[in-house]
Amino acid sequence: MPLPPVTRGTFYGLPFDVEVECSEIDCVAILGLTFIRVRVLVMYDVGLAGGPVILEFLSVHVRHDGVIWGMLLPPPLDAPGCV
Repeated sequence: MPLPPVTRGTFYGLPFDVEVECSEIDCVAILGLTFIRVRVLVMYDVGLAGGPVILEFLSVHVRHDGVIWGMLLPPPLDAPGCV
């Protein structure tokens, strides 16, 4: 993972934290195929009464024999198990 798990900084004067979590899942059916799940949380405080704003981004990338093939499209929001 090229980034540390948590990075702090400012963007247009707003303090923010970024947390990155990566996990690799090997495909049992196809030798050498790996799915890489990347979860990014961006948290910033704009002074709202409810606390900081938290945005979550999920992506899944496909790697085969060490070569990145691309990124899978996210499932539709009404897909079973999708929250």
